[in-house]
Amino acid sequence: MLKGKTAIITGAGSGMGKATALLFAEKGAQVAVVDINMKGAEEVVEEITKKGGDAIAVYCDISDEESNKKMVEAVLAKYGKIDILHMNAGIVIPYQPVEEITLKDFQKMLTINTVGPFLNARTVAPIMKKQGGGVMLMTSSMSALRPRPGAVAYASTKGAVNILAKTLAIELAPFQIRVNAICPVATDTPLLRNQVTEETMKVMAEGIPMKRLGKAEDMANAALFLCSDLSSYITGITMEVDGGRGI
Repeated sequence: MLKGKTAIITGAGSGMGKATALLFAEKGAQVAVVDINMKGAEEVVEEITKKGGDAIAVYCDISDEESNKKMVEAVLAKYGKIDILHMNAGIVIPYQPVEEITLKDFQKMLTINTVGPFLNARTVAPIMKKQGGGVMLMTSSMSALRPRPGAVAYASTKGAVNILAKTLAIELAPFQIRVNAICPVATDTPLLRNQVTEETMKVMAEGIPMKRLGKAEDMANAALFLCSDLSSYITGITMEVDGGRGI
């Protein structure tokens, strides 16, 4: 499905990014496993190569302009092209009332969750234009579409991601570059488990019509569809991957 494609996946050292990297490699892609956690990224690469896949681990602080440039240079040096850019990296803070959210925390989330994808896209867009096309995919959140109390900072940054994806989609469409976003519901990943208790996760699952949290593999499958030629006429959407929560 992705044979011959080169894919960059940020935040690929764990969670949804890891699941997506493994799936893309299984489907034939050459994968740049990008993360600030090089140990995690290298472990994912090892897992891919043991299965006969092709992958490299690349460090990138997505919020840093120079780091983005070096990441892209490393991928081009290895594979010579970039067909897919999956901007998956992001952070979250525990839910809390707006008056308790510090400016420092809000700015940190904005820098990583919103500025990061902007820098990713800005760095890769000229390459995809020169190549004659490509696919960009951002990981947003259901919080951007149906926010809940206490999620002011997170929901705001992910809402901006949705608009960023749509704006880029309309700007880059003439160059045959598709841009979409996926909006996962609460997903059972290390990121979530570091933020909430097991009991809270059960409560969250009860609030989803399908009565379970998302799995990293659910999000990887959605990413595969939107990054493959099966969705060649789809751009500018925010796909809800949510077990019915958005209804």
